[in-house]
This record gives sequence, structure tokens and C-alpha cells, in this order.
Amino acid sequence: MKYVVASFNRETGQHEKDIDLKIDDAAELARIFDEPVERFVDMYPIDAARAASLHSAYGVEVDLTTFDNFLEVQAD
Repeated sequence: MKYVVASFNRETGQHEKDIDLKIDDAAELARIFDEPVERFVDMYPIDAARAASLHSAYGVEVDLTTFDNFLEVQAD
């Protein structure tokens, strides 16, 4: 699986950027989004608490003021 933070401009709704998370084990990521790892196959909104957890666990900076952000779980 591939895990991507997708950012959409709040004003235009346009997809602006992706951040590819380089992880081997999705267990921690699934925990952040309150999903069992075996059902972790969707698109999830990123709120302030999840953005902080992503930063702490993976060093990812998520801009919550300019963008609406989502974690996308994609097949390889």
C-alpha cells in the first residue's frame, strides 16, 4: 500500500500537492486515524490532532490554514 497526504486549496478546491509517506508498517498510521489496520483502505480527513500526530510520528508538516488535507490509502 501507498500512503499519501493530499492537500487541496481551501479557496479553489484544487488539488495542490501530495506528500508520500515512506512507511513499511501501517499499524501506527492506522492507530492515528482510529482504524484497524486490516480495514485501513480509504481516504481520511486530517484535523489538527491528526496533523500533530503525523508530525510527531513521521516528521510531516501539514498546512491546515491554506489546505484541506486528507490521508489517502492507495494500492501500489
